[in-house]
Amino acid sequence: GLWTNYASWKRIVKAICEQSVVRVKDQKIELTLLDQQGRILIDGNDPTGPMVLDVNLATSGLKSAVTATAHNATAKNESARDYTYETNTRSHVKQINGWAWRKESLGFPGYGWSALVRQEKSIALDDLYSLFWMEAITSLIAIFCATVLGLWLSRSIVRPIQAIEHVMIAVAQGDLTKRVELIGGQEVGHLATATNHTIANLCTLVGRIAESSTT
Repeated sequence: GLWTNYASWKRIVKAICEQSVVRVKDQKIELTLLDQQGRILIDGNDPTGPMVLDVNLATSGLKSAVTATAHNATAKNESARDYTYETNTRSHVKQINGWAWRKESLGFPGYGWSALVRQEKSIALDDLYSLFWMEAITSLIAIFCATVLGLWLSRSIVRPIQAIEHVMIAVAQGDLTKRVELIGGQEVGHLATATNHTIANLCTLVGRIAESSTT
């Protein structure tokens, strides 16, 4: 016997495409269904309308349609997909055109149709641009914070060391009245305390020497 299956265009193909159009409507995406030659089975501008078989997007020069139909004629793989950047000939708007094709589905041979999805380039890349600027701003903030923190750490270390240096220069020139202010972190604070103790011991030693010389 012969087993033949019939599929309703309106209840199956048309319904699937209309549901898909509803899902992507908010993203301003055009969904077009092409036959093997590149003719319009379902128009993205009028998904509920009739077939537009007198319009062939492949022969009209739409790169995504040309690629999809050419792949359909020569492909050895079970499926394929790709995208192109093009200008819509009707709206003159720059778009990203993606297409997909399958040789068969669920073990049943396909008809060689291609699904063409088109969206304005600015809308399609909007999320990417937003992510780029977010990362750029975050990086700038991180660099700024790292620079400020580095300057603060540098000053918190260098300034106490410079203060100790100035006191030691004065001591080397014979001025034992200078003392280091107890500033800076724990390590620098210990160094300042040790410097002050050293100067105090020098003062004591010099005083004893002076007393011994007068007696």
